[in-house]
Amino acid sequence: MKKTIKFYALAIRRTKHTLLCSVLYAGTAFFLFGCTEDESMMPSNDEEQVLLEGFNSSESDKEWQVKNFSMSVLSSASDFKAPLAEGAFWQSPRIQIEPMSFFRIEVQSQGGQSTWIGGMGFNKDATWGRYPHAGATDGELVADDWTSWPNTTENSWTKRVFFTRALRNSTASGVRLMGAGAVFKDLRVTKATFDETIAWVDQVYSEEMSPLSWLPADDVARACPRAKNLLKSGQPLKIAFVGDSIMNDMANSPIDVLLAQNYPKSSVEIINAVGGGTGAGAWLNDHTTSWPSHDLNLDAAVIQTRPDLVLIGGISNGSSWRSDISALVSRIRTESKTLTGASPEILLVSGAFGEAQGNTDEEMAKLASELKCDFLPLRSITEDYFKQSLVQSYPRNHFYRDGLHANHRGKQLMARILLAFFQ
Repeated sequence: MKKTIKFYALAIRRTKHTLLCSVLYAGTAFFLFGCTEDESMMPSNDEEQVLLEGFNSSESDKEWQVKNFSMSVLSSASDFKAPLAEGAFWQSPRIQIEPMSFFRIEVQSQGGQSTWIGGMGFNKDATWGRYPHAGATDGELVADDWTSWPNTTENSWTKRVFFTRALRNSTASGVRLMGAGAVFKDLRVTKATFDETIAWVDQVYSEEMSPLSWLPADDVARACPRAKNLLKSGQPLKIAFVGDSIMNDMANSPIDVLLAQNYPKSSVEIINAVGGGTGAGAWLNDHTTSWPSHDLNLDAAVIQTRPDLVLIGGISNGSSWRSDISALVSRIRTESKTLTGASPEILLVSGAFGEAQGNTDEEMAKLASELKCDFLPLRSITEDYFKQSLVQSYPRNHFYRDGLHANHRGKQLMARILLAFFQ
């Protein structure tokens, strides 16, 4: 019997915790954290919703499509039952969930060399961040959130679980399933509570990773005092990540839930101001490109969203990185001060994962000092961590989904580094 896709709430349950609410006001998403019945400030959620279920790649299902990264529809799923080809993926119908809310993706996979799961966002009216391809006519957003696992047994079904966050500038979300030669069954997507999300985050960290031993040096510990004070005083903190796909992975890390766990009276909002291969020069000259090329809009993505803290980094800043970063920092400060009367704190970060961009952490630290910015030597920290993890039988590729980008473990590593930075 053909299984159907369900878009409605399946069940409602009470916990001892009050809601982790996501409220929309004037187009902006906020988290409001309430006290639990036992006076703890740990946020949670009263509702459990099934957003999508019933997909099996061996059965016909007209609601799903097989696409590639040019956004071309290769086939409707009702006519496609073979394993996926290289570069193709299953794309789900839309999921309606509030921006900044987490959802859990569970699926069984079999065959192929690897299993990929991606969370994605849609917004045809987005003022920045649309996927840079003329075929992306459904409002696909570029800041998708991917992870992958190697498949070790061809004929064995393996359950995969991934938690991902709905994008701030999305009006709907979706799921992608990928892996050359892979087949999938028993997909289930549910809205995740705070407690469920942090439990998954902590489980991955304790069971699939070495603990992070890095502690900030004195100069790093003194960095970004206003942002740290907002957390400690229980006020909202808005963080913009500006740059390329490496910065997107950092923005898609669970840093917000880790900070909420450690600073439960505060709230954290994440802004993915990113594009594939877009370094400081591309964002500085955002007026030179528009969709269907790179959809960059510094004013809409950063200035108008009024972040308290801006992180600039990645591996795509090129040979003119000094002058480009300097000019980008100046533009953010000037335009923010014109709009609000104040400028955000700015943290330069060296590129974790991928290939080194030619400049050393020492050179970036020097530039940050000249610009009166703070600096986080992310590449040095992650490289040291990879060496330590190898001793515990976790090789570098354990944290990568491909040759350049982090999987869910790599993203968590970046989140844990940022958590140590804020503490």
